[in-house]
Amino acid sequence: SKSGYLDQFNSTIKLLLKKKEKIRILDLGGGYGDNYYQFRRFNESKLKRIDYYVVDQNKKLRCIGKKQFSNQQNIYLMERVENEILSSLKYKHKIISMAQIMREANYLYSGNLSLPKNPYALSFIQRAIPKRLSSFTHDGNNYRISLYGNFLTQKQYNEVYDKLKSILHKNNLKFKVNGIYYNLRESQKSLIYTLAKSFGTTLLLICFIAYLYFQKIQYFISFLLANISPIFLSFIVMKLLGLSLNIATVMTFSISLGLIVDGSFHLAFAHHRSISSDEYHYENILPIIFSSAILIVSFSIFSTNSFLPIREFGICLAVNIFAGLIFDIFCLPRLFPQNIKS
Repeated sequence: SKSGYLDQFNSTIKLLLKKKEKIRILDLGGGYGDNYYQFRRFNESKLKRIDYYVVDQNKKLRCIGKKQFSNQQNIYLMERVENEILSSLKYKHKIISMAQIMREANYLYSGNLSLPKNPYALSFIQRAIPKRLSSFTHDGNNYRISLYGNFLTQKQYNEVYDKLKSILHKNNLKFKVNGIYYNLRESQKSLIYTLAKSFGTTLLLICFIAYLYFQKIQYFISFLLANISPIFLSFIVMKLLGLSLNIATVMTFSISLGLIVDGSFHLAFAHHRSISSDEYHYENILPIIFSSAILIVSFSIFSTNSFLPIREFGICLAVNIFAGLIFDIFCLPRLFPQNIKS
């Protein structure tokens, strides 16, 4: 009988333990080592000297022992963590993971939407899960949680990400994030940083060229203030209009800088040459105003586009050029030496 077999088996184990031998058991039953749970009940205190291996269907050895029980404890931990994640998020989300699949399976068996407390029942349900679902539950040897939900804005996604990260850190879990949303977020952050660095480098180079040509530090400071101030004004307008800081909007800063600095150099040369006020007005001020107005109207047409990135790109670029025009006409001349003849 099975009970007689277990008694004989455990008697043999106890005899070997008395001889202080290191014991290795090969379980040919496969699966998750159901026989190990039976064996554990009789030899709880002797497990440190026993290596228990299961020969699976691929004829590979898997040592379970304490590791198997820690894996079961991890399943219960992940169930608690996942329930905390779902309850803390204000947007509707669903989780696909080993714990959630086992919860659903246990609901079909017992009517309870939770993991079974009995280790034998837990092992039985774990074996019943089809292997084709492993791509949803594991990433190599790592436990995998897939979070699904409706479309989120960048701000909403950042809220979800921060909340998820705080819960995992609170439970001392090491994790790695992947997915379309996350990869787009990280690539966009990297591109925004690159564009911002490119804008800063270009602005300093322009100011340095102005200083080399005019041989006055006053021109360096004037170009710096006149070309960076419109950017800060644009940030205020973007905040008022509810525009987001993304690849399309950040790109407009570099484009507008190239357009604005053209007018700045025209005005700088006019002041440097000491021309008359009429010549200054007709040959510099009016061309800058008309060319800027054409660009502002042209890029404003993009604001009617239904595609959000194009719409925000057009609005930001039009605002940047308009702000640059105001600073070029009214602020920049006050920073230059007053050599215009009235």
